[in-house]
Amino acid sequence: GLPFQIGAWKAAAAGTVLGAIPICLLAGLSLVGGYGSFLAANVVFPELVIALLPVLITGFLLAGWEELVLRGYLLRQLSLGLNPAAGVLITGIVFGLVHSGNPGANWQGLLYTAIGGILMGWLMVRSGSLWLLIGYHFGWNATASSVFGLELSGLTGGSYGFEASLPAVVFEVLVLSVTLRLIGTSRRSPSGEFGRVPL
Repeated sequence: GLPFQIGAWKAAAAGTVLGAIPICLLAGLSLVGGYGSFLAANVVFPELVIALLPVLITGFLLAGWEELVLRGYLLRQLSLGLNPAAGVLITGIVFGLVHSGNPGANWQGLLYTAIGGILMGWLMVRSGSLWLLIGYHFGWNATASSVFGLELSGLTGGSYGFEASLPAVVFEVLVLSVTLRLIGTSRRSPSGEFGRVPL
């Protein structure tokens, strides 16, 4: 699910946009509801690029590492040994538990993170593209932290951060459910192997 070709970059770009959508919806809701406000940083473009580039590269590599381990390796092995549904459920729960060491972790935040992880697992099964998942994970993190300045897993949702808020999980479920619907039929072969064609 991780071939290095032109289609891979398209899948990663599509995933990045998808990952940004729930965060933008949450930010919009905060503004419309009067729960938050945003102040543009007073920086010049070259300085912004110099400051953000290392952060974005690191964020992409971190998202890639997590996706390779959980959805690239563990999900594939569990799907072959058990079945895709079990693999998706187990890796989703593990994804939630992996965040239990984050500052301010609480049961609500871990539950919502696990729900997102389960839907991301189904996205992997359906699309066969880890690049799409890496992009989604990166887009979520980068938009929240680098665009809106939110603390990841760390304004609403208590001490865990916005990811423990009900609107955040509703928007994520909505975006991932629509994406799964659009992808349609699973590209997984009868043998349990995932498709190798990136979106």
